[in-house]
Amino acid sequence: MMEDLQQHRLGEPPEQLTLGTSADHREVALAMAAQAEHALCVLTEDLDHPIFSTPAMAEAITRLATRSRHSSVRILLQDSTAVTRRTHRLVGLSQRLSSSIHIRRPHEEHRRIGRAFLVADATGYIRRTHPHRYEGMAHFNAPAEARELLRLFDVLWERSTPDPELQRLYI
Repeated sequence: MMEDLQQHRLGEPPEQLTLGTSADHREVALAMAAQAEHALCVLTEDLDHPIFSTPAMAEAITRLATRSRHSSVRILLQDSTAVTRRTHRLVGLSQRLSSSIHIRRPHEEHRRIGRAFLVADATGYIRRTHPHRYEGMAHFNAPAEARELLRLFDVLWERSTPDPELQRLYI
């Protein structure tokens, strides 16, 4: 289990954290999502169910998405197979809050980029060393590194498209 995350606040100095389990990622991702005031950007292979489909994460993302009309949650999902097979809270949220929560698929040439990360408010980040493993690092106050990840995310986002598998059907 992670150390007490109460001392870690977005934009405040605590040191880099080393992550090694899905529980570590879940706790840190939830803390960052709950603290974000403007934006959350996620590049993910399969929108990890144990991390991103918890009631607490859905609540944190709903608060962020409804905070202001300028709030945004952008998710680049490389493979939607897992989320289409079972109910995923963030997919449902993106369909209900479609003006502020967006899930897109990277362009074909970027589909297997081999990266997974989350950036909160261009200040904090979580980065996996390998997209299929839970080893990684997180920092609540690393704006230079967060901006570097956002530059990559924005390049991928510009060429991405909505995933037709996740679109809501209106009948």
